[in-house]
Amino acid sequence: MQKVVLSLVFIILIISAGRFNHRATDGFRVHKVCSNLSYNPDWNCSNYVESSEIENYLNKPFTYLGSGGQCYAFLSSDGKTVLKLFKHHHMRLSSFWRSAHLGPLEKFRLKVFGNANEKLNQVFNSFLIAKEKLQSSSGLIYLHLNKSADLRQKITLIGPLGVKHTLDADTLEFALQHYAVGFYDQLDKLLNTGQEEQARKIVGQLLELIERKKCLGIIDNDPILKKNFGYSEGEVIQIDCGSFLAEAPADQCALFQEKATMQLKFLADWLSNRNLHIED
Repeated sequence: MQKVVLSLVFIILIISAGRFNHRATDGFRVHKVCSNLSYNPDWNCSNYVESSEIENYLNKPFTYLGSGGQCYAFLSSDGKTVLKLFKHHHMRLSSFWRSAHLGPLEKFRLKVFGNANEKLNQVFNSFLIAKEKLQSSSGLIYLHLNKSADLRQKITLIGPLGVKHTLDADTLEFALQHYAVGFYDQLDKLLNTGQEEQARKIVGQLLELIERKKCLGIIDNDPILKKNFGYSEGEVIQIDCGSFLAEAPADQCALFQEKATMQLKFLADWLSNRNLHIED
């Protein structure tokens, strides 16, 4: 009986240690941002910053900033640039799942494989939409979705626990984006310092950005203002670039529009509570 109790205690300690480690590191592991993806011409994009200029952005250490739905984010040492590394562990399958034939379970395997590919394509296509259609409104500086050989640059990451990692930029899929202060944080700062006209201005910029996406036919499936929008270099930008769709079923579009309307209503109420009213 004593051996059974000791075994259970040991198992509980192992599980607890794993959970503690996950919380302490926010789940970040180097292998999660590495991939074995092959070249895909559909993932090429027009970068207005030449590869030779990227060294100026990547030659600074990047310190862990946070974790989102599709990426881990790192902030440059000068506080100006965010490096986003894609979470490939959410979008890839082992070589076994990719090549196995499971007989009666083959339909299940194909479904799992299809879902992983669909998620990968949705995330990458969303970033392409942000880069090519919303260049200035997404804050994206550079997008690297295919492995390359011309960057010839090492990236230094400082993880959540302060551990340094050195990775080869050519082998990674990543995005560089201007750092932005949270949209509500910036509004709060302006209102607390009596800058009401400037606050009105950035609310206007937000509404213009939302209208611009609508005119371009861009569907946003996660229009949460608090976490997905920010303020950078005098402009409101959309921080989250992984939620864009070129098309969607009508019922989903209606749902996304309802979410967006609720967000704007919350913003109007938030501003009203601070005695700032925005004209329709």
